[in-house]
Amino acid sequence: MLRCSLLTYLILMIYRISFHYECLSLNLRTGVVKPDWYEPELYQAYLEFAEHYHTAILPARVRKPKDKPNAENNVKIATSWIIAELRHHTFFTLGDLNTAVWERMDFFNSHPFQKMPGSRQSMFLEIEKQHLSPLPSIRFEFAERKEATVAPDFHLSYDCCMYSVPYKLVGKKLLVRATPTTVRIFSNEELVATHERATHKGQKITNPEHLPESYREYASWSGASFRYRAKSMGENTYHVIDGILKSYEFEVQAFRRCVGILNLARKHSPEMLERACSLAAEDGRSSYKYIKNLLDSMVLEPNEAMQPAGKEKKPSPFARPKGFYSVLPSKMEDRP
Repeated sequence: MLRCSLLTYLILMIYRISFHYECLSLNLRTGVVKPDWYEPELYQAYLEFAEHYHTAILPARVRKPKDKPNAENNVKIATSWIIAELRHHTFFTLGDLNTAVWERMDFFNSHPFQKMPGSRQSMFLEIEKQHLSPLPSIRFEFAERKEATVAPDFHLSYDCCMYSVPYKLVGKKLLVRATPTTVRIFSNEELVATHERATHKGQKITNPEHLPESYREYASWSGASFRYRAKSMGENTYHVIDGILKSYEFEVQAFRRCVGILNLARKHSPEMLERACSLAAEDGRSSYKYIKNLLDSMVLEPNEAMQPAGKEKKPSPFARPKGFYSVLPSKMEDRP
């Protein structure tokens, strides 16, 4: 069931009327970053929307309703002729609501003027229509923007997914412009990479052209360096890391996973990581989370077994001996 809340339709109608003049004279907070009479700063997405439909945006002064009388007056008119007439109606489908709104709008546009001949519809057909520009052949797509830094594996993160960029841009901060279907990456306003948008979280999209010819030996993150570090910790750790690197089409896609597993030795120890990798290999599960859970739990060995033999735990210097409070005299005992 849909109640007659027509705020969205009201806004669309106001924009429709304003676009007849190919100019918007508003100062809405979602469109203007910094209001200024001489050089107003607009949101990039809002500016692209106007450029797509060949519309000029001229922000009005703040708290000056007389700068935008047409828009303000149409809000009042639409409220009286459309919202007020439908406020007591109940609709069960969106189609019925749309039909009722357009019927009221058609009635409002065809209603004769009070002080001049004709109606809004006749004025539009005779005067305004010939000055309108045709709509663009391509529909406008809203784009999200975000700055991201390129990691040593030649990928940057956006919306929980990884996208590759040319390896020469490692360490630089780039601009990501994403639509529902495409992800474009820019460096100083220059397009450096284009990908289809990932369909699920954690997906890693790699363009082979972005990788250097000898990427296995590139920088500190490489398949050879990970295998060397794993080999120094033990055979089981080496087999886990080697299997992870071989499971991807490009080794570079496994670099972050290898970094996460090998860095677990800092929190625990290389010996414990070796035992965890041994258990993970037996279970056929080599994910970072699984190995981390093995180390965090007490599956490997209890805390007492990790303590050096013959070393007793020293009491804290701030701890009071057992029975300390039981021997203190009470207030009644202090009295003579």
